[in-house]
Amino acid sequence: LAIKYEVAPNQISLWKKQLLEDAAEIFERPNKKKPEVIAAEKAKDEILKTVGEMKIENDFLSFNEKKNFLILKNINDLSFDQNQYNIRILPAAEHFFSSAFSLRGGEEDDDLLLTDGNPYFGDGALGGLTYRFLKSGIELDFNLTYRLQPSRAVPGFMFPNLPFFLNITFNDVFISRK
Repeated sequence: LAIKYEVAPNQISLWKKQLLEDAAEIFERPNKKKPEVIAAEKAKDEILKTVGEMKIENDFLSFNEKKNFLILKNINDLSFDQNQYNIRILPAAEHFFSSAFSLRGGEEDDDLLLTDGNPYFGDGALGGLTYRFLKSGIELDFNLTYRLQPSRAVPGFMFPNLPFFLNITFNDVFISRK
C-alpha cells in the first residue's frame, strides 16, 4: 500500500492503529458524545454561569464603571488656647447615578481630648449630594451632618449639632483636563 499510494509505511501503521482504537466510534450515532466532551461542556457551562452571576453582581455594584466610592475624611483641630485636641473621622459611601449627580451617606466619629487627659466621644451621621454642571466645570456639594458632639466647656455633656455645608468648586479654570 505504501508503494502503491506513495505514502510512508509509518503513516499507514499509524492510520491502522487509529482505526483499531476508534473503529467503534465510526458506527456510533453522530450525536453521541464522549464522556470527556460531556464533562468539558458541563465545566464550560458552570464557568459561564459563574461569570454571568459575577457580571450581574458587578453591574449592580458598578465598581468597574467608577460609580461607587468609599470616602474617608479625617479632620483634626488643635486648639492651644483651650488646651484641647479634637479629631473627627468621617467614613462614607458615595454613588454616582450619572456623570452629573451623586448621593453619599456615612457616619461621623468625634473624639475630644482635653488637657485633663480624659477623652470624650461623640458620633453622628452625614449625608450629601453633588451636582456637576458638566459644560461649565462647576460642582455644587451639599452636606448635612447630625452629630452629638462632646462639649468643650462642660465635660461629659453632649450637645446636638446640625451643620450644613455648601461647597462650590470650579474645575478647569486654569488648566483644562480635556
